Amino acid sequence: MKQIKTRREIDELCESIVQKYEGENYIEKPVDIAGLALQFFKLKVFYVRFPTEKQDRLGCLTDGKSIYKMIRNGRIGNYSFPKNTILLDISLKGDSEKAKRRFTLAHELYHYIDSVINGNSSYGFNSQMHGDEQYNKAELCEMMSLDEWAADRGAAALLMPRQLVCATSKLMFGSREIPIFGNNILMNDDKQRIIEMADYLGVSFTSLLIRMKELKLFKYHSMDQYISLTMGDMEQAVVF
Repeated sequence: MKQIKTRREIDELCESIVQKYEGENYIEKPVDIAGLALQFFKLKVFYVRFPTEKQDRLGCLTDGKSIYKMIRNGRIGNYSFPKNTILLDISLKGDSEKAKRRFTLAHELYHYIDSVINGNSSYGFNSQMHGDEQYNKAELCEMMSLDEWAADRGAAALLMPRQLVCATSKLMFGSREIPIFGNNILMNDDKQRIIEMADYLGVSFTSLLIRMKELKLFKYHSMDQYISLTMGDMEQAVVF
């Protein structure tokens, strides 16, 4: 029976893997996710061009049996690859796609890690859904499966280990608490620091914000406090 690990188990496993690869000073620099895949796990990674269908296919871990459609020399052809090869869409190669490229690679790498632990794994595509498209049941099940949830969780844990994020946050904010208002509102200076943190770690702002919430790095305040701080006492405003 396939073992689906909890969030805490995935976090602990991935942090230990990063520490084993990077060494004791792993909290001092961003995770070398490409090195982890290529050097530590000895996997092969290729950039290919997937045909655009209902969703943008960003990457996959090959199963050694399936035939994959891709575009070469302007034509769609069928190709096979050895098992446990990571394929990334060539659209991820640009500098502007750094965060998405690293997350997709980490997602596929976690699929491999899961396959080693459990003896099997899901070999579906990591796809980006389009809001204006309709999907059949099989497509939705593939994109929203427990395997895909675990791979997303594993990708976040590989790229943003607990101690690395906490150490980087301390460098940016010192020992002071980081206020957040409601569930998502930050003061402008604090938001800019987190944007800089995300760029340094090679992840998206949204991914880092979610991770920092999980690690309880914010002090929550009411939206009333935010309004008072930024707009003053509204009860004193003149009504026309």
